[in-house]
Amino acid sequence: MVKGVCVWVLWSGLGWLAGGATVSVPQEVEKTAGVAEASRVTIEGQGIRLLDALGQLQRQSGNVITDLREVYGGEATNPPLDLTVRERTFFEALEEIARQAEVGLTFYTGDGSIGVVPRGMELGEVDGAGGASRAPVELVGPFRVVLRRIATVRDLATGQARGSATLELAWEPRLRPMLLALRADGLRIVDDQGRVVEPEVAEESLSTVLRPENPIAEIHVTMAAPERSARTLRELSVRGEVTLPADLRRFRFERLDVENASQEQGATRVTLVSTEVEENVWKVNVRLEMAGEGPVFESFQQGLFNNRLWLQKGDGSRFEHNGGFSTTESGGGVFGFEYLFVNVPGMPGDWQFVYEAPGRVVRAPFEVTFRDVPLP
Repeated sequence: MVKGVCVWVLWSGLGWLAGGATVSVPQEVEKTAGVAEASRVTIEGQGIRLLDALGQLQRQSGNVITDLREVYGGEATNPPLDLTVRERTFFEALEEIARQAEVGLTFYTGDGSIGVVPRGMELGEVDGAGGASRAPVELVGPFRVVLRRIATVRDLATGQARGSATLELAWEPRLRPMLLALRADGLRIVDDQGRVVEPEVAEESLSTVLRPENPIAEIHVTMAAPERSARTLRELSVRGEVTLPADLRRFRFERLDVENASQEQGATRVTLVSTEVEENVWKVNVRLEMAGEGPVFESFQQGLFNNRLWLQKGDGSRFEHNGGFSTTESGGGVFGFEYLFVNVPGMPGDWQFVYEAPGRVVRAPFEVTFRDVPLP
């Protein structure tokens, strides 16, 4: 039982994970850092308009950015920017654009993108975009980690004291990570006098499923309370691994109204079983099969619930999945899903059905260190 290291995933409410079976993975899980490298972008010029700069950033990185300023009650202005961004990471470029444009950023969009919002209306904001936050920030490959809170609580009845730290982990939306595993032996906390502050941990690791609707999660670390004579934490280090898809398989069915139509790519087989129409709700039933034998790897199973799907017409226009889902069967490498689409215009025969699933997964190391953290 892990007492002191907790990861709380912030759900969007678009769908809920159901079922608890594991699946045999036909491919061996690869362990590499290569897939999880930061995107590099170059945007240079005088008077580049905000929307053009965001468009260039999106095209070069593959990360979706959504302008939500009017949704948040602001004005969608398009100011000119003077940018000299050369081979910078995605987050470095995004922060510079937000700083010059005087806008805020949010990771809580519900659709897997990063949102542009009016300054001061951020939720899970990128610190520095509005210039007000002083929270420590570290960039780790394609991840951005903010140390949000340090707290100490003392129980006056028992005299016991406990400390806690809250970190916010954001990632480039293109990654679609599946699992975060923190290592208890990778936690190191030292105060400004060289004394080790013990984390309250009873097991080696903790794994938590990550969802793509909001590219952000909170990490809560509990520890023994630092000595009162300590004024800062000289070091706060967290180490673990992130599991993410190394490639995605895309299955396209030309008509949504077909039944029991199957497609196969490698060891993955997808069947569009049926589509049921009930007033304004379309129920699309899909079966996903992972053929072959292999080691049980739960994070791959959980990754199946991160699959993307949408409806599309021949002209490229899309209708995103907007109604949640449930599992209808699981076991033996076979999963059944019922996906809901709400208020889709036209008839099922008017739409293609597109479905993405991971073909291979990798584990990438994750490590972040904050230094000279002030204590309360």
